[in-house]
Amino acid sequence: MISDQTRGAIWQGLLDMARWSRYYDATARRYQLHRNILRILLAFLGIATGVTLIDVIPTSFVVAPGLAILAVTIWDLVVDPGRTAAMLGSVSKEFSDLETEYRNLWESVYADRIDEDEAVSQSEIMMRRAAAAANRLDIHTDNKTNERCAMAAYEAEASRYAA
Repeated sequence: MISDQTRGAIWQGLLDMARWSRYYDATARRYQLHRNILRILLAFLGIATGVTLIDVIPTSFVVAPGLAILAVTIWDLVVDPGRTAAMLGSVSKEFSDLETEYRNLWESVYADRIDEDEAVSQSEIMMRRAAAAANRLDIHTDNKTNERCAMAAYEAEASRYAA
C-alpha cells in the first residue's frame, strides 16, 4: 500500500513534468520566432542597403541600413536565439519523455501495482534527470508562460484521470 504522501508527491511530479514540457516547448517556439524575425529584418536591411547602392535612394541613407545590419548581426551573435531554441527543444523532448514515464508511474501507483519504495526510487531518479536537463539551460523563467503552462498541464492531467 502506498501512502497518501507518496501518491501526492508522484501526482505533483507528473504535473511538474507536464508543465515543464509545455513551458520549454513554448519557450523554444518563442526563441525560434525571434530568430525568424532577425532573418526577415536582415533580409529587409540587406535589400535597403542594395537599393541605396544603386542610387535609387540618396547616398546619405546608405549608412543607416548598414549600421542596422551590424547591430542586428551583433545581437544575433551574442544572443544566438537559434541555438537557444534548439537547446530548449531538446530539453522539452526530455521533459516530454519524463512526463510519459511519470504518467506510467502514476498509473502503477494508482492501481497499486508498485510498492512504495520502488515508487519513491523511480520518482527520485526522474527528478534528478529533470534537474540535470533544466540545469543545462541558462535562461530566465518567464512567469506568465510558466503559469499558463502549469494551468494547461493541470487541466490536461486532471481531465485524463477524472473519474
